[in-house]
Amino acid sequence: MAATRRLEELRKQIEARTSLPSGSLLVALSGGADSAALAALVADRPSTRAMHVHHGLTTSDRMEQAARAIADRLNLPLVVERMKVEPFREETARRERYRLLESALTENGWLLTAHTRDDQAETVLANLMRGAGSGGLAGIPARRGRIVRPFLEVSRSETREFATLAELAWFDDPQNDDLSYQRNRIRHWLLPTLEAEFNPGIRSALVATAQAFAAVSSEEPAGEHREGGWRVSNSILWAAGFERAAAILRASLRQLYQRYGPDRGELTRIWEVVTGSATATELSGGLRVYREGPWLICARSDGGGPPDSRR
Repeated sequence: MAATRRLEELRKQIEARTSLPSGSLLVALSGGADSAALAALVADRPSTRAMHVHHGLTTSDRMEQAARAIADRLNLPLVVERMKVEPFREETARRERYRLLESALTENGWLLTAHTRDDQAETVLANLMRGAGSGGLAGIPARRGRIVRPFLEVSRSETREFATLAELAWFDDPQNDDLSYQRNRIRHWLLPTLEAEFNPGIRSALVATAQAFAAVSSEEPAGEHREGGWRVSNSILWAAGFERAAAILRASLRQLYQRYGPDRGELTRIWEVVTGSATATELSGGLRVYREGPWLICARSDGGGPPDSRR
């Protein structure tokens, strides 16, 4: 009985900090506690479905089992898609996962992901360390296109408690403990160290930073997106100067990165292409920037472009 009371109390607390769109909902159900809690919160809404993406890793079968058990418990329709990313790279897999999820959306539908307040703090800290601009320090957006992240004001400890009390068979992905990934080192080592040694409220401070930058960010995209790439008049960037050009590039290339755009080091290399100090440069995510006549072009590395590069 006490567990039931606590579950209802926690549900009300979470719902008070959660904003959901109207229309059909597709929950990205990984099998972990965060997405399990989100699925439980919206399972009784009409036209709600879930989708699990199998990453093809050694732990992926176990995550799929958890996702199926959660969906069964909630009577939630579930679709499982399998991705093929060889060799496996985290950023490439992330792009493919979102592509599969968004391709399953119905007209006027929304994709829900279960990023939490803790994910937000970790993201802002990671972006700060890589020299991100205001877009990066704004962290994970609550909405972008048809993607909605309702749990950015909900802590990871709350989602774990909620999913456990709701008797959902969630499973922690063992990859989240792999310290070869920077995000895991931030989660398991850097943030706890900062909390213990410097500021016990560091997570709240990082989330407040994200909220402040999200409110004032004024970066505007420029140029034009074409299939597999983007281009802009090189003279626009040259005339803007490095700092303003950097803001334009961050905003304009987010669609290709599907995150927060190039980091400071990549922006510096792009600027060398703008000014003619380099003919081309390679960016993360398989992107290449080069000049072609009056245009500065960013395209996938296998999509053509001049073969010679000084970077």
